[in-house]
Amino acid sequence: MSFAVGVILATQGPSKQNRQNHASEVARMHVPAHLAISWLIGSKLPERRDRRLVAWSGVAPDLDALSLFWGVGAYSEYHHVLTHGLVAAVVGTAIWTALARKRYKVLALSLIAFHVHLICDLLGSGRDWPIV
Repeated sequence: MSFAVGVILATQGPSKQNRQNHASEVARMHVPAHLAISWLIGSKLPERRDRRLVAWSGVAPDLDALSLFWGVGAYSEYHHVLTHGLVAAVVGTAIWTALARKRYKVLALSLIAFHVHLICDLLGSGRDWPIV
């Protein structure tokens, strides 16, 4: 498995019933926890701006949770799908790096924060979620 590509945990994905049951719980791994962990990852950067960029790079994968505004069905269909993969990792890291002062450090730490987010989701949400 390649971290750059993301982690594929299920070839067929969870059943729709499992996703809807989980969607009713919303999420076990909460955004403040992702933010705190990502902040710790970037905490040694000298620039406050760069620390913030790394912290938000660990939260950005949960932008697909905004699908909850369109109902539990949309949430169960799209959460952990839209922004938890290769395209999101590359696009997000490119944005954070472009805005950073210490670009190479933010690039590396943003990728780490993104993938730690995936690991935390795996630990908090269980193996039934496809992370692609």
